[in-house]
Amino acid sequence: MAIREYQPERLENIKAAIIGAAGRGKTYLAKTLKEPTVLIAAEPGALVIRDEIMSGQIKALEVQSLQDIYDVYAWVKDQKDYRHLYFDSMTEISDIVLKDLEPKFKDGRQLYGEFAKIMVKMIKAFRDLPQYSVWFTCLETVEMDEFNRRYVAPNVAGKMLKEKFSSLFDLVLYYDIQINPETGDQSRVLVTGNYKTYPGKDRSGKLDIFMPPDLSVIKDRIINTETQPVAA
Repeated sequence: MAIREYQPERLENIKAAIIGAAGRGKTYLAKTLKEPTVLIAAEPGALVIRDEIMSGQIKALEVQSLQDIYDVYAWVKDQKDYRHLYFDSMTEISDIVLKDLEPKFKDGRQLYGEFAKIMVKMIKAFRDLPQYSVWFTCLETVEMDEFNRRYVAPNVAGKMLKEKFSSLFDLVLYYDIQINPETGDQSRVLVTGNYKTYPGKDRSGKLDIFMPPDLSVIKDRIINTETQPVAA
């Protein structure tokens, strides 16, 4: 078997999940990428990035079936004009895939087992495209652990996928709103690590625990080692 060297372009791209509540601004984050982006949308809400779509900076593709997702993959894998793939969101995409599979299975365990296999394979296929940074947004949900403690988890269909989802990425960002206790002012931050019960993760080790809601800043901090620290 021939040994393949790691492709240099893989070291220049980010593969991340962004988890947060509805209405927090996950779609808006696509504006902060600055470079040509393909938005893969399974939910309404593109009005917030209308100007970027009209200018051509963002190309928005709508998916409503598993076949749509396969067709999008076949198209993006050969594109050279875009630098980012932005999924909005995996919550709705997981619902679409599950709905497509339901008529084929009478047994629920078989259904969710096949569903998890297809979803993980699909996420990995897009994630591993070497020419893109890939961002998978997802709504949040609250779960209970074996000690009856509450924690924030990705809101995707199926227990198996929910438990595996965050492990598929080197970077997991939790989109939080923090309130200054003295002034009452609110600020949005992306949490990158162990904080409260949030699912943040940063395998690069280059990010602050709280980062500004700007994906270009996050990418530059990880890829460009000369980037100066950004105050939280």
